[in-house]
Amino acid sequence: MSIVTERPRTTEAVVAPVAAPPRRRVSPERVAAGLTLVALLIASVVALRSVDIDPARMLQSWSNAERFFGRVGAIEFPPLGELLQLTALTLGLVICGTLLAAVLSVPVAVLAASNTSPGPVWRAAARFVTVLARAVPDVVLAMVFVLLFSLGTLPGILAIGLHSVGMISKLFADAIEQIDEGPRTAVRAAGGTRLQQFTAGVLPQVLPSWVATVLHRNDINLRGSVILGYVGVVGLGMEMSFAFKSLDYGLGLGYAVVIFVLCVVMEIVSSSVRAVMLGTAPTGRGLGDRVVRRATSCLLYTSPSPRDG
Repeated sequence: MSIVTERPRTTEAVVAPVAAPPRRRVSPERVAAGLTLVALLIASVVALRSVDIDPARMLQSWSNAERFFGRVGAIEFPPLGELLQLTALTLGLVICGTLLAAVLSVPVAVLAASNTSPGPVWRAAARFVTVLARAVPDVVLAMVFVLLFSLGTLPGILAIGLHSVGMISKLFADAIEQIDEGPRTAVRAAGGTRLQQFTAGVLPQVLPSWVATVLHRNDINLRGSVILGYVGVVGLGMEMSFAFKSLDYGLGLGYAVVIFVLCVVMEIVSSSVRAVMLGTAPTGRGLGDRVVRRATSCLLYTSPSPRDG
């Protein structure tokens, strides 16, 4: 009996050619961003050459800076009672102007948002108001209101309020357009009115963003109130302008130091309020983060809990 064994067939592995990976298409957004950066760089170079900035000339004018600091002398501050009155006056007009802008921005934002606007005509009109309010500087508005109402706090409040509508209403409208439409649709399906849809379906979602926007704009208005003082709006800015115009540089720098401290305090308060509303706190080890954490813990400790009713 013979056993026949077959010789194993040798199979040759067929190696398929490796295809090259597909080239990643450059998106139009990246191309537009790159071209924008290049255009800004070219415009910056042209602007620097047109304003005739010369580092050598800047070093030669250092003697003027030495003479200025020699005239300043020691920093002076006004009497404490006058300083407190001016500080309260400045904070009052800034806060009132910001609150006025926030109130006026709510209907403008509702009309400007695409998902809450009654129609394209209303939306276009509201967008035009936001652009117009941002286009007219607050200094120009303050000069006009000073001529209409004379010196005082009213021109500053109106100038800050009307100019801030441009930024606040735009950010309000952007927040409305990013909401989840589910709660609003549910209220509408239950027969709710437009006001009920807004208060129950829109406002709870946008309120933290709106508060952060108003606080941020309040910081900007506090810094801008210094410039408004040069056109007749009362407060620390006006007194600082008077001090510098009378060549009392020490007193002028004293007012500048007070304004700087107010800006820092306002930033800490704003950060603390935002942290409490969002339930977060900064984790850095810097002085500002530690102060905000301490203020946030104090606010959370003193605020009543939901169980307390």
